[in-house]
Amino acid sequence: MKTLAILIIALSSALAHAQTPIIGGGGTGTAIVGPPSNQVGSDQALAQTANVSSRLLYAVPAGKAGWYVVAIYTVVTVAAQTSGTLPNGIIAWTDGDTVSANGSLGQTSTTNLVGATNVSGNIQNVKYIHVAANSNINWSTASYASSGSPSLAYNAYAKLYYVGP
Repeated sequence: MKTLAILIIALSSALAHAQTPIIGGGGTGTAIVGPPSNQVGSDQALAQTANVSSRLLYAVPAGKAGWYVVAIYTVVTVAAQTSGTLPNGIIAWTDGDTVSANGSLGQTSTTNLVGATNVSGNIQNVKYIHVAANSNINWSTASYASSGSPSLAYNAYAKLYYVGP
């Protein structure tokens, strides 16, 4: 469990800084760095002043069931006049063993300052998911709030990497 936590923290850092992603474990606690070609999905929603509605990140083809790593990063670009809540990311997918699953990524933030993000302390914006073939991986945001004019504005970025079967 400690190895997985270290791997997730390292992956979060790599994705946040647009470096080559860490995409798996070698079974001995050694991370395997994969080529950027393992990225299968990418989307962004810029200058948002409400929650991002569900958007398709990747349509999983027949031969690509398995493990994926997803990251959703949100950042305040305009602070609200009075107060604002930066939303957290939501990921929706069809689990490879059950019917469906949803998960939160990151956390909401009431730090109403330009540059505030959905990553804080031990709460990371990266999740491993096990996905069924012939299904969709969608993303959105939730819990946005703003008071005063100007409204809180933010950018949201989603990235998806295929790890393997």
